Amino acid sequence: MKTSPARRAAYDVLHEVGARSAYANLALASRLANDSMSRPDRGLATDLVYTTLRRRMTLDAVLATAVNRPLSDVDPRVLDVLRLALTEHMYLDKPAHAVVDNAVKLTQAVGAASAKGFVNAVLRRLTAQDAQALLDRATEGLTGDALLEVCHSHPQWIIRAFRDALGSQELVELLERDNQAPRVTLVARPGRIDRDELPGEPTPWSPWGVYAERTDPGSIDAVRDGRAGVQDLGSQLIALAFSRAEVSCTDDAWLDMCAG
Repeated sequence: MKTSPARRAAYDVLHEVGARSAYANLALASRLANDSMSRPDRGLATDLVYTTLRRRMTLDAVLATAVNRPLSDVDPRVLDVLRLALTEHMYLDKPAHAVVDNAVKLTQAVGAASAKGFVNAVLRRLTAQDAQALLDRATEGLTGDALLEVCHSHPQWIIRAFRDALGSQELVELLERDNQAPRVTLVARPGRIDRDELPGEPTPWSPWGVYAERTDPGSIDAVRDGRAGVQDLGSQLIALAFSRAEVSCTDDAWLDMCAG
């Protein structure tokens, strides 16, 4: 049984994140750098990893409606296979038969062949319904923040923090946007390259940024040699703000502090 390289790569990254607390972006970059996958497969692997991680709370709530035991009792390897498959069904619009078939193959490939029947049964039950029907069932009886938690895959403490900061009217919009894939943004490193030399659409606020969504950053010479890099727009704006701040001493020493 031949396993899809994109799905195997996505599984390997999820395993690294779950079992070893790896950073998803670093684990994914390492996995893709050491694989000869096609560009479409790389794109699929990336979508699978990030969508599964963003939607994990929703996915687990849906899976719990079709599994007759606590998810904590399910083999972690099998649970990751189920999450990936459900991501394809609910968010990537893959055909149901392909979702089930690929998941069964992946189950065997990761050393959990004895669970193939279980995976097949659970996914056949779930793929018989569309995403909205699955979500409706998973949220039946829930209200308030508990409902938002499952629908938008954010823990309730974050939901409360967002509400305190923005108010209730903007809350749902923010939760929805927070689950969208970010635009791939390049930064032209000042003094090394002008952003006009980079492929893509100039960003509206940063004078160094370029949106490069249809280009693999790793294929750009300027990225490979360090004249440009991948940096989201928010990070660029923070750097811009600090670069323009007035200081009462010499400005030849800076401390770069990152959360992580």
